[in-house]
Amino acid sequence: MSEKECRMENYCFGPMSLLHLAVNITKFPLESCKVYNECSECVTASDPLNCGWCANELGQGECKMRQECFKRWTKDSCAPLIYSVTPQTGPVQGGTQMTIQGRDFGSNQSQAVVEVKIADTTCNVTYKDSSRILCTTGVSAKGEIDREVYVRVVDRTKTIVKYLIEGQARSQHVFAYKQPSVSSLTPKYGPQSGGTDILIKGRNLNIGSRQAVTVANLPCVIHSTLSDSIKCTTTSWNMTVMNKYIRRYLVRRKRDIGSGRLEVFIDGAVLSDRNLRYTYKEDPTITSISPRLSTLSGGTTITVRGTYLNVVANPRMGLSLPQKTTTAPFACVAANDGLSMKCVTPNVTHLIAIAPTPARPTTADIWFLMDGVSKLRNFSQTHPKLSPLQIYPDPVYNAFTDSPNSFSIDDEQIRINGKYLHLVHNIGDVSVTVGSAPCTVTALESNYLLCKPGNKPAQVGPNEPLYPVKVTVGNLKFNIGSLRYMQVSSSIMVVGIGAGAGCAFVVIILASVLFYLKRAKKGPFKPKPTPEPLVRYTANPHRNGDNGHLRVHRQGSNDNGQLFWTTNHL
Repeated sequence: MSEKECRMENYCFGPMSLLHLAVNITKFPLESCKVYNECSECVTASDPLNCGWCANELGQGECKMRQECFKRWTKDSCAPLIYSVTPQTGPVQGGTQMTIQGRDFGSNQSQAVVEVKIADTTCNVTYKDSSRILCTTGVSAKGEIDREVYVRVVDRTKTIVKYLIEGQARSQHVFAYKQPSVSSLTPKYGPQSGGTDILIKGRNLNIGSRQAVTVANLPCVIHSTLSDSIKCTTTSWNMTVMNKYIRRYLVRRKRDIGSGRLEVFIDGAVLSDRNLRYTYKEDPTITSISPRLSTLSGGTTITVRGTYLNVVANPRMGLSLPQKTTTAPFACVAANDGLSMKCVTPNVTHLIAIAPTPARPTTADIWFLMDGVSKLRNFSQTHPKLSPLQIYPDPVYNAFTDSPNSFSIDDEQIRINGKYLHLVHNIGDVSVTVGSAPCTVTALESNYLLCKPGNKPAQVGPNEPLYPVKVTVGNLKFNIGSLRYMQVSSSIMVVGIGAGAGCAFVVIILASVLFYLKRAKKGPFKPKPTPEPLVRYTANPHRNGDNGHLRVHRQGSNDNGQLFWTTNHL
């Protein structure tokens, strides 16, 4: 063909030819069929080379001219193609809902045939369209195996595409049949209100298309699934399951509300063990809280009393503060009998805008996170008299004025000064150490603490070591300083004894002199001189027979100093 004929026909062939279409010029090799990457493009192209799909028995191949193909070559049909298979694992008991994504899976016409197999096991097709197949796996007769997924399609209807669909496709990844199992359940009981987080341990628990858990025939809502574990939360015990008279009998006899097996469903597999049972018990109640006090830094141990407090595996307590701030729930530890539990208050310094004072503490409301027990979660509403908790300033322990501080081994107790020491805490809440030895607290007042050191030596040497003194209370730690034990020297003791004896001698002499002066009536004890007698003249003109007569009254004193009067008539 001449260059002119090529231009007229818009195409020409040669060792390296040019295809001129409109204003675009494309250079391509003689084997132009290779520009079609998929079978559907190849068999529907109106290519003058008469391209067709050259493929193996699985439909995998490339677009070629017939004379270049040494495999199965077709001009009007394509085999299906698999892009993905999910999930890629499932239980040997089958029942896995498998989704296969791809193309050329045929039409929905009844004449179209679609088959899915995993090795010799059929996957029953429940839905299909041209790009997606849903099927349910059967039971693996060979147990745990892993094989490719095969899809065979025969569709000659040409209702979706203009070519026949015939052939078989194989997945790039295998599907694995596995055997799941369960081995443990924690905890094995919880409150009847539900809300208990359960951990199930086992093997191959995340295989398949769907998982479900029941305890005592009630659903347990799954939150996470791993190969070796499932986490779920129990739902509340359904009261309609139990006759109310039977329930009253069980409560009166302190029996469990309900109990049943753990069952894990993974597609067609049902996992159960008669030794793995879950029990619903009575909801916990709270009757008292003491002390309802804490400090900004927290660390105060609070005792909560009630019933069935040990039913909840992970009991927690929280505080609601002013300005609608709330602490994260903090752990509590319940006693084995379920009648009490201990909770340690958290640090709330960063949550309180206005610092409390001893006269005006901050009031917080207590609440409890006891699984699904809503009455305790809304504690301030259901128990308004028990929920308030007073938060006071932190105690302050002062460091020693002199460090190292000298402490005589003749003294019994160490004194540590401070402030706000007993607003919240008592003797049992404070720990004092001297070195590594405890210092037993014997007194705790508002502004000082006394403790008896446990490592005080019987005697000291010239190079007595320094001992760091530390105070721990709640979440606070104070470094008080260093202490060195010392002993008062004998010369100082002699001087002290001599001085004491001299003072006693002087006191005795003074007492003797005073006693003598008092007996002799000398000095400050000398009697006062007797005053001159006083004379008083009176007249009584109205007295019969005494008109014009005077009476003379004289004042005198006896030996005891008592005054008296004598009267003479004139």
